[in-house]
This record gives sequence, structure tokens and C-alpha cells, in this order.
Amino acid sequence: MSTNSFLFNFSKNKNSIEDNEVQYATPFKRSLSSSIDILIVMFIRGILLQLIGNFFFINTVQNFYSDFELKFGTKTPKGTPEHMEFIYSHPVFLQGIGILVFIILIGAVYYALFYSSKWQASIGKRIFNIKIVDKNNHRKVKFFDGFCYYFLTIIPYFFILILFIYISKNNISIYQVFKEIWGFTFFGIAILFAVNMSSFNKKKINFFDYLMDFEFHIGKTKSKYPW
Repeated sequence: MSTNSFLFNFSKNKNSIEDNEVQYATPFKRSLSSSIDILIVMFIRGILLQLIGNFFFINTVQNFYSDFELKFGTKTPKGTPEHMEFIYSHPVFLQGIGILVFIILIGAVYYALFYSSKWQASIGKRIFNIKIVDKNNHRKVKFFDGFCYYFLTIIPYFFILILFIYISKNNISIYQVFKEIWGFTFFGIAILFAVNMSSFNKKKINFFDYLMDFEFHIGKTKSKYPW
């Protein structure tokens, strides 16, 4: 056997052993860890929303109701074209959108920071002994990749939100939506497949993990702190 052949076979066998030693986090365990992270992010968002509301947004809201009552004789918007046009043109609308974007970004930054930290895990995943790695080299993921991954993972929630807004607006049932509107049916099936794909492969990854080259391994890094 040549030296090159020996080295190739040794490397191949070593990689095979390492792959066999890796344990992948199950969807159930990942869901439990995510529930902790969701509570933490909600807590952070709640505090920041309270601060923003008390120090910045409350005056804009008060001015909106005052201006609205002055123009329409009532403080209660009713969704008419005139009311909606007033809302869209008022500073409260743009500021509200800005706050919403900021609140969403809190989640993205939380996950991106922890996933790319020395822990290679969010607080919830650290508690459940899960670490996130780049599948190509099993090293920690980049901040930008973690940031993008967050927005992929909230696609199902946006779909559900849009679905219920449509149902509420048109006063129809979920069954009617999926029966009559092929777009909702197609995206619903696609999202269902993307989320549950982890149940049908060895590495327990879903479609979003696959897009970002993420793997979720059982284990912790040696670092005591994430920084």
C-alpha cells in the first residue's frame, strides 16, 4: 500500500469514526430549548417596549388620538378608507413600524450573538446541552449566518399571522382558505415540510438548517462564558 493511499484511508476512517460519534439533537429537545429562549426574548422585549413607550412613543400616541378626535369627532378608528389614510399619514404609523422592526431585531441579535459565541448555543440550548455548528467544519457559526437563520425560522409564524388576518378580514374558515386559495395551500404544505423535515433524516435538520449549513449537536463547549 502506498503512503498516499494509507493517508487517504486513515483520514477517511477517522472522519467516519467522528461522524459516528456525533449525536444530533432531536426536534423535541430543540423545541424545549427554544421555549426557554422565547421566554427570555419576550422578557427583554417587554422591558425595552416599556422603556420606549414611557419615554418616546407615548407622546406620539397621545397626539394621534387628539388629532384623530379633532378631525373625526371620535377617538376610535373604524377601518374606513378615511380613517386608514389618516393613520398612514400620521407620525404614529412610521414610529410604530420602526418599533416593530426594532422588536423583531432583538430576537435576531439575541440568537446571532449566542450562536456565534464561544458557547455556540443560546441560553436555552446551553441548558439542554445542545450546540450549533457549521456542518462543513463543525466550528462555530458566523454572526451574520445566525442573524439570517433567525429570519428563516420565523417564516412559519409570519405565514400563520397572514393566514389569520386574511380569515378575520374575509370572515371565512381555515378549511375554505386552503380549499379555495391554492397559494395558501402551496405555502402551507411547503412550510409544513420545511419544519418537519428533521424527522426524516439522520442529522435531525430541517430545511432552514439545511439552507444555512447548520447542525445541532448534543454537547457543550468548554467555555464557561459566551464571550
